[in-house]
Amino acid sequence: MIAMNNRRNHNFQIEHFIAGSCHTPDAAYSILCDLREDRRDALAQVEASKLRTKAKILRAEKLIREGDEIDKLEAEAELAEIRGFEETVEKNIAAAKAELAYIDECIAKVQPFRKYAHLTDPEAHEAIQREEWALEFEHRAVNFLLTAGTIPHDHFSSMRQHPDFHTHIFPSIEKAKFLMSQGKVEALLAPTQTQLALGLKDDSRRGFNHVVSHLPTNFKVQELPEPQPVDLKTAQVFSKS
Repeated sequence: MIAMNNRRNHNFQIEHFIAGSCHTPDAAYSILCDLREDRRDALAQVEASKLRTKAKILRAEKLIREGDEIDKLEAEAELAEIRGFEETVEKNIAAAKAELAYIDECIAKVQPFRKYAHLTDPEAHEAIQREEWALEFEHRAVNFLLTAGTIPHDHFSSMRQHPDFHTHIFPSIEKAKFLMSQGKVEALLAPTQTQLALGLKDDSRRGFNHVVSHLPTNFKVQELPEPQPVDLKTAQVFSKS
């Protein structure tokens, strides 16, 4: 649903499609900080905007008293425009305040689960990049395998640039293929750490995140090989079928 209703983002969008799309609480915190700064900046501009509007009103009123016919018409138009937008301006301010309050609420939810909460914000934002990108690549790969049965070459090329490609990303693809071959697709759709922190998903169905350590009870964990660096000369990424 695209309707803005005086909001930059609705609560549902923030929770599910922005913060909820992150794979780690630290990444969610990082993007929530961006949203919070944007709304704070918007509200900080309100006072300056009110002063400019007041100056426009005083200038228009002066033109109505002292100007010629054309000046008076332009001044009246200026005042009409200001009055016409008063309600919208107030709605925008109220919406920005409400959005900021909800962003702060989401930050409070993910804060206890953060790995790098002990660092400064700039340090924490940088520290989570490696893990978040690895999980994002794994997530995209699973989506490609589930929907198209193959991983596009450009995406695979990007994945190979990640320093954890051999030790984490590629083995996770092999595990995903194994689970799919066993009909265990549900394990690939498990909630992320962030979704659990925000209370968006039920932990009882948690399964394949970036490690297969919480598989459903009816699945034999010993069937899965332990994560190991992969020899790309002998490994197969794509199904031959």
